Amino acid sequence: MPLIPDLTSPQGTYNPATPDIRTAMEPGMAVARVGNQVEQIANAVGDREIAARDNGVKNLARLEMQRAYDDQRQFREENPDETTWGAHAQQSSAAAWDRISKNPMSGSMKTELETTFKGWSDSNAADTKFLATKQTFATSRQRTSNAMEAYIQAGDFTGAHSVLAESPNYSAVEKEKIALGLNSAQKDYARGEGVRQAVNAAASDPEWLNKHPVGQDLPGLDSVATSTVRRTVMTAAAQTADEFANTIEDLIAGGKVTNEQIQEMGKDHVRPAVIAQLTASNDRRQKAGYDALMRTPEAQAQVAGKARALMLSYDPTAEGTFDSQRTEILGLVRTLPEGSPIRSELESNLGALKSGKQEEIKTQAQAAQKALDDYWTRTVRDKLPTGDSGMPAQTAIDQRLLQDWSKLKELGFSVKQADPIIKAKTDAAREQLFRDSWAQRENPNAKPDAFLAATAQAIVLHQPQVKFSTPGDASTATEARTQAELRFGAMKTELAQWLKVNPTASAPEIDAKVLKLTGGQQHSDVLHGLTAPRPIRSGPEAWNAYSRGPGNVVTPATEATVRANAAPFLNDPSFNLDHAPLGMRNNNPLNIIYVSEADAKNYGAVGASSNVDAGSTGGPAAGHYKQKVFDTPAAGMDAGARLVLKKYRSGMTTAAQLIAGDNGWTGGNHEAAANVAHTLGLKPGDDLNLTDPAALTRFLKALAFQEHGSSARQYKDSLFSDSAQFALK
Repeated sequence: MPLIPDLTSPQGTYNPATPDIRTAMEPGMAVARVGNQVEQIANAVGDREIAARDNGVKNLARLEMQRAYDDQRQFREENPDETTWGAHAQQSSAAAWDRISKNPMSGSMKTELETTFKGWSDSNAADTKFLATKQTFATSRQRTSNAMEAYIQAGDFTGAHSVLAESPNYSAVEKEKIALGLNSAQKDYARGEGVRQAVNAAASDPEWLNKHPVGQDLPGLDSVATSTVRRTVMTAAAQTADEFANTIEDLIAGGKVTNEQIQEMGKDHVRPAVIAQLTASNDRRQKAGYDALMRTPEAQAQVAGKARALMLSYDPTAEGTFDSQRTEILGLVRTLPEGSPIRSELESNLGALKSGKQEEIKTQAQAAQKALDDYWTRTVRDKLPTGDSGMPAQTAIDQRLLQDWSKLKELGFSVKQADPIIKAKTDAAREQLFRDSWAQRENPNAKPDAFLAATAQAIVLHQPQVKFSTPGDASTATEARTQAELRFGAMKTELAQWLKVNPTASAPEIDAKVLKLTGGQQHSDVLHGLTAPRPIRSGPEAWNAYSRGPGNVVTPATEATVRANAAPFLNDPSFNLDHAPLGMRNNNPLNIIYVSEADAKNYGAVGASSNVDAGSTGGPAAGHYKQKVFDTPAAGMDAGARLVLKKYRSGMTTAAQLIAGDNGWTGGNHEAAANVAHTLGLKPGDDLNLTDPAALTRFLKALAFQEHGSSARQYKDSLFSDSAQFALK
């Protein structure tokens, strides 16, 4: 009989679809089971993510504890004062825990790490205390040992015994052994003093030794000391006159003796005739040596230097000085070999000195040498290979390095770690994920090729340039630079010699000589009108040099010109500014807004940008939210540095005030203030100390990175440091 009775309707017979209730409920029960399974899977995934995060924090904790341990060990090595070790260890451990605890983790993991870290910290503090006590004990023992050694050197063994007796740093057994050593040393010292006095007595009185019969001990000496004295005295007496003469001849050959010394040494042992021969030989050798010396370029240069110094100090208006100086100069000149180029040059210059042309000669020579130095710097040295193979770090990022799974795997990242990096929506987010994950790589011991490793290091450390060199590159670069230095040295030598022979050469003649040395007319710009390494026009001068349209907006021609001017200030001169952020296209590294013509001239701008600043509000209707456009990135950075310092000196001394505060760089943008402070290793409320050139340089770099992102790495480091120095003057 069915559980559900059949029902009969007026329209017909009802036949149930299922024979029982369980069968009817089966689809719903199946759906419930699927829901339970989905929930279990979700819980399992969440647990694995928490476990992975906790495992990463645990590994980071191990790394921080090791870093703190290494820091404390290095501090002990560099600071021998053990009284400071404990406090430093406590500070270092606290800083390590602070860095660990800032990371997100589960409650159980935090409890586990707190217990582990406290155990490590307590053990480390005990070890530090033990090492400090050990150091104190060793230092005290060393001071005691040094004091005893000083007394021994002075022959005061009583004082040495007193120091030992008063020292708390030795046990009774150690003191007994050291005392025995002091007693033995005292006996040796007494014997040595006796021998020295006896030898001196025998040297002052040749008959002194004969007054004491052989076989008997000398007064105050034992048999060993007596034997030593007799042997020493007899050896000295056995030296013959010939031996003295040989000794003197050796000294003469070495050029280390005067005739007076020869006579003094030989008066008691060498016959007068032999002394006369020795002094004559010494005279001949000294003259020959002097003549040979004066033929060397070094000696001639030294003499010439002294003569030139006298010439340069000559004052034609002072009476009575010329004749005396001329006499002294002639004395120097005549020590040089006759006919030598330097002697001829000095004799020629005496005439120029007498006619009052020496100052003109000096000025022309300095100008010639400077022209040659400038040629070397601008056209040769800066173009020599350095041995570094590399590229800007941004180029590596642009080439999708951080989106290449095989490269990330080679660097030690797991699939799970690499996936969010590859899928990040922006380069900036991708770079940050790469840096954040670097310390937690699955395989930190991976060994990628050297260039890939250098590229990763540049990205992690925010370095603008990937530097890499092979031994072959370095060797080739070294050889090239060596050969170039040799060529330049030969140029300088030839120019110096030419100037000596032609002391009154005119400026055109000197120009022609330098051009000939350096390779022709193409280097004439080196000699005339050299531009400064950082060409920056003054405010009105820059304004007047360019064209503008309505509202002082720069023309397309001006835009093209100022962009071309940026190349010398970029790490990669071929970098395409057309696709760079607006501020970089305007040579405005810190995105300074255009306010008025007077303000623009004051800060050295050339006009207003044709586009509106992306961070501006209120619209471009009045033109007040356009950017300033500058002649060069250096001019723009100088203006930015001046404005930063002006705000700092007005009381806006923290990142929170200077950036996010009222009238700040980006008022109300507290995230920007936090980013800049984090880049500097500070908190938003910390004083930026911008009156320090190094601190101002770092702030300008951090602000440029905040304004333009990774593109700001294109700017050379010198751009920031030069502008910091400029603003602080």
